[in-house]
Amino acid sequence: MYDKFVAQLEQGVERYKTSRAYKSYAYLPTMPHCDKGEASPLAVKAMTTTSMAAFPGGSVKKLFGFDFSKSMFSLATTAEGPAAAGLITPLALGKTALGMGAGLVQAVVSSAVSIVPPLIPPPVWNNQPLPCVPMITGHNCFGSVLYPITMADFVIADVTDSMLDGYISGFPNTYATKVGKTDDKMYKACFASVMSMMCSSLFPRCSVPQANDMPGGRLAA
Repeated sequence: MYDKFVAQLEQGVERYKTSRAYKSYAYLPTMPHCDKGEASPLAVKAMTTTSMAAFPGGSVKKLFGFDFSKSMFSLATTAEGPAAAGLITPLALGKTALGMGAGLVQAVVSSAVSIVPPLIPPPVWNNQPLPCVPMITGHNCFGSVLYPITMADFVIADVTDSMLDGYISGFPNTYATKVGKTDDKMYKACFASVMSMMCSSLFPRCSVPQANDMPGGRLAA
């Protein structure tokens, strides 16, 4: 259902881009609009920036899925009508509401998965937590967490994984501030090292095949 709502939201944004409110100045030059004035070389470079780059990190560099920052970037750089900015507020509220709803449901399911199985005796179950499983739902740490995690962590893995979005968005600025200008190889190696440590701290490994979420059941990777 969450995927369905996100798809509807994305389709709505695309339909809005074809409306008269969004493109009114392009259709009718006499309509109200915002004069951008004479653009400086820096502004021209910023306006021609795309959502893809050679370097990892940044808030509009995601390639997969419907991303809030990327949508805002697209609306801000292509708007031509006086009402073009009117979609920003409902888009922000809609995306936030979907994320909060999905996170709440997953948190409830994660708690149930952690609490209920150890209370079920044989022959139905063995009074143990559910078996540990691989982490396959996180988009940032996918491929980095190669060890099993608890079922409770697995249920909310995509929510936990999304906590790294802020670190990834701010990494270019952090690197420029703390390290400075380097070659591509060093930048990407540093990014990979930082992400590896962050993913390990977010997803502790199971100490036994049927581990719980209590101390001793999960170990630092």
